[in-house]
Amino acid sequence: MNYKAFPRDFATASLSWDGLDHSCLQLLRYGNWFDVQLKSDQYRFSVHTGGRNGDLTDPGIYMGVVEEKSGRRSIKEVACVQHSGEEGVFHLEATSLDPTKQYFVLVSGEAEGKFYAISTTDDFNPTPKQEEEKPPKLTAVFQTIFGRVLNRQSKGVGNVKVSLLNASNEPLSTTITDEKGVFEFSELPKDETYITRIEAEDTELKVDMFLVDQDGNIKARSTKIDDQLYAFQAENDGFPQLHLLSRVDEFTIIS
Repeated sequence: MNYKAFPRDFATASLSWDGLDHSCLQLLRYGNWFDVQLKSDQYRFSVHTGGRNGDLTDPGIYMGVVEEKSGRRSIKEVACVQHSGEEGVFHLEATSLDPTKQYFVLVSGEAEGKFYAISTTDDFNPTPKQEEEKPPKLTAVFQTIFGRVLNRQSKGVGNVKVSLLNASNEPLSTTITDEKGVFEFSELPKDETYITRIEAEDTELKVDMFLVDQDGNIKARSTKIDDQLYAFQAENDGFPQLHLLSRVDEFTIIS
C-alpha cells in the first residue's frame, strides 16, 4: 500500500484505551489507530508534520500484530519508535512480516487536535540497524600456583593441607594434596605476592612449586623461607620457555 501524504490529513483524538503493552511510547492519551493491509513482508509508515503538513510534535509510532490464543485476541509489538521534533518526516520500519496476519499502527501525540499527514510504502531499502557500542571487554589476567608436596624419598604425599597466604601472611585459601601430592591454587590475580604454608607436623616435607601464567608458562619457582613457608624467587632459570603439563598428565617435577 502506497499512500501520498496530504496536508493536515489527520488530527489526534482521545484514545479509547491506554493499556497497550509497548517499549517506547510516551504517555498514551491521544493519537490514531490505522488498520494495515500488507502486500509484502516489509512496511514503512511515515508521519509528516510541520509547516503545511500540520503541527504534531514528537510523534510516537507503534506497530503491532494481532494474535489469537484460546479464543482471545491480543496485540503484540512488532516495532516501536518515539521521535523528537516539530517538523519533518518521521518513519517506522518493519521487516520479516507475515502478510496473512492482521497488523495495526498507532500514531501518538502530546495533545488532542494536533494535525499531521501520513504515507506508507513497502518499496524501500530498510535502514541498516546501528549496532550498539559495547564497552571493551576487559580480560582478567590470572596466574596459578601449581605444586607437589614430597617426603624425604621425593615421593608425593597425599592429604596434606596447604594454605595460601598474601604478603602480610594473611590466609587467603586452603587446599588438600591429592594422592600424588599435587595441589593447585588457580585464578589468582596477577601482580600479587603469595606465600604457601604446609600445614603438617612433619617439618621435613618439602615442596616443588611453580608460579604459572594464564597460558601455562612457568614464570617462577618457589624457594623455602621458613620451616613450612615457601615464596617465589624472581623470574629466572629460563622458566618462561617451559610449559606446565595439566594435572591429569603424567609428569615429574624436578627436585
